[in-house]
Amino acid sequence: MNKLIALLKSRRFWWNLLAVVFLYVLLILGGQQALKVITNHGEVREVPSVRGLTFEAAQAQLANIDLEAAILDSSIHFAHLAKGQVLKQYPDANMTVKLGRVVMLTINKHRAEKVFMPKVIERTLRRASMDIQSKGLVIGDIRLVPDMASGVVLGAEHKGKPIAAGDPIRKGSTINLVVGQRQGAATLAVPNLMRLSQGEAMALIRLSGLSIGNVSIDSSMGSPRVIRQEPQASGGMLVLTQGDQVHLWLEGPNND
Repeated sequence: MNKLIALLKSRRFWWNLLAVVFLYVLLILGGQQALKVITNHGEVREVPSVRGLTFEAAQAQLANIDLEAAILDSSIHFAHLAKGQVLKQYPDANMTVKLGRVVMLTINKHRAEKVFMPKVIERTLRRASMDIQSKGLVIGDIRLVPDMASGVVLGAEHKGKPIAAGDPIRKGSTINLVVGQRQGAATLAVPNLMRLSQGEAMALIRLSGLSIGNVSIDSSMGSPRVIRQEPQASGGMLVLTQGDQVHLWLEGPNND
């Protein structure tokens, strides 16, 4: 007991105790500061918009402000967009994130997947068009040739070469069709249907003594308008016979 009392009265004891406490506090404060440095505590960045850029360009732009880029998804393909183009990002643009944050990107697939060409020969144009579009393919030019099988597909082409049922082809490819048209003296002119609504165009086709062929609508937004017709307006010239088909392509006012 006497030794304990003597120890407590010793200056050396108190100096040692203060040194231990000081060292303990110093270690705590130093550890907290080191943790802040390691985790970049308090350092933030505003995420820029990288949509529309290639992955490489987006990666470089993010790296310039100490952010990282990683691919979240690359299974989507749009033929009209550049390969590797950024479609989506997370976090979104203008969000505030910590230094070093990984921005996840969805990019346009470099190549569309392959599908098999459907059977279109000896099918009606309407049926063939439905089958082609169901495969993710695009209907291009429709060339009319004299034939008893009016309105029936006689041939299909891709990039100027014939394509047969079962041939592999990438989604988004354009298929041109050769369609029969019965012969006879031309007695009707093709009306100008451009920019008309679907209902207006169909009504004018019927009033002209013609029939409605394939109708392709490329947008569900607003009221679609005719952007293309086949055959084209003949300017009053008599080029068709009674009942011949007119094919329409329509697009909404906002197809972005």
